[in-house]
Amino acid sequence: GYASFIRHVLPTAVRRGYAVLAMKTLANGRLTDKGEIGRREPIIPARLTIAEALGFAWSLPIASLVLGVDTAEQLHENCAVARQAPALTEADRLALIQRVAAFAGREREYYKS
Repeated sequence: GYASFIRHVLPTAVRRGYAVLAMKTLANGRLTDKGEIGRREPIIPARLTIAEALGFAWSLPIASLVLGVDTAEQLHENCAVARQAPALTEADRLALIQRVAAFAGREREYYKS
C-alpha cells in the first residue's frame, strides 16, 4: 500500500521492542462519509464496516489504539466493537486490504507526505 506503515515501519518497531500506538486508524474521518459527501465514495460503510476497520488495527502488534470520539455514545459503541472484535489472520487482513486497495494514495492518506 501507499507508504505502508504496516509493511515499512511496524515490523522494525516491533523488532526493536517499541510499544506502538495506532493513530489515524480511520484516516481522520477520511474513511467515513463525514464531511465528504459528494466529494468521494466513503470507504466506510461502502467497503468496510467500522468494526472491520478497527478489528484490522487491533489485529496488528500494537500496544494501544488511539481512537477519538465525539460523544459518550461513540465511546460505548467503540468499546462494544472492541469486546467483539475477532482475531484476524494474515489472510483476513489481506482480504480487507484488497477490498480497499483502490482507495490508497495521497488523497485519503494526506498525512503520509
